[in-house]
Amino acid sequence: MPTSSASKNAKPACYDVDLTITPRQRSGSFQHWEPGELVLVPANAWCDLMSDGPEGAKVLGVEVFGEGRFGPDEGMKYFGPQRLRLRVGVLPGGERSLAFRYYFEKFGTLSLPPERVGAGEGEVEGEGRGEAAPEGDRDRDREPDRTRS
Repeated sequence: MPTSSASKNAKPACYDVDLTITPRQRSGSFQHWEPGELVLVPANAWCDLMSDGPEGAKVLGVEVFGEGRFGPDEGMKYFGPQRLRLRVGVLPGGERSLAFRYYFEKFGTLSLPPERVGAGEGEVEGEGRGEAAPEGDRDRDREPDRTRS
């Protein structure tokens, strides 16, 4: 999140996003991935490893689905698809049309609804729509995963 003095006092609108990340099939030594390393970036922006992501939008928490329920992300690395629940925070006026970045790869979409006037601190604002397939798979016809609060 931004660090200016005005933004330090702003409270983020929070969204719980339920989605499944399906990495591309790769050969070589890097076949596992870590959910805690996901970063949000503007959906239409070019980004690199050095960029911090958009002003005002950030993944605040990650839960991993396993054994029929969500549990805390414990820094594990996973092979293949993994269902996650992300707590996303967006400051007032922050970017709401987002994508995911995992190191050098930008993928998927996450569209969050407009901020709601009068939401309390830490209150979950609602749901967004997201799709977390690799960039090259986005042309396939399929419904994006729905998020839930």
